[in-house]
Amino acid sequence: EAVDGPRWALAQWDGIPQEVGEYVDQAAPAEGASYWLEASTGGDKGSWYGPATLAPIEVPQQLQLSSGCPNPFNPRTAISYGLPQSTHVNLAVYDQRGRRVRTLMDSVVAAGEQVVDWDGKDDRGQPVASGTYVARLVTEQGIRSSKLTLAK
Repeated sequence: EAVDGPRWALAQWDGIPQEVGEYVDQAAPAEGASYWLEASTGGDKGSWYGPATLAPIEVPQQLQLSSGCPNPFNPRTAISYGLPQSTHVNLAVYDQRGRRVRTLMDSVVAAGEQVVDWDGKDDRGQPVASGTYVARLVTEQGIRSSKLTLAK
């Protein structure tokens, strides 16, 4: 579900090597903010960690799709895309004949920069052959595509 107001992603998490989280602070300053986080186990006393430095998420002005990093790749590549607003995203990889090889994303995604990994496998989990593939991003804002080269 989309949330109005500034969005902040965890940029630095001092003190605990755990999952990166997301938090929305309607009153956060534009330059970022630091917070202390409490890990609660449901008892009276929680553990405090911090400071966690939060930085603003950059929201692109238009739909963007990268050509993968690295590219050429073996066996994985990171495909990044930018959304100007929250929308339904379909990101899939196609072979040179136009057949869908793998669906990487098919859901509603928040505005901002996103990254999806492709491990060079098809939807059945089988490795695909070396060659050139096309990543195709379809959203309500438009369609973008980029070439990916798997070099074994």
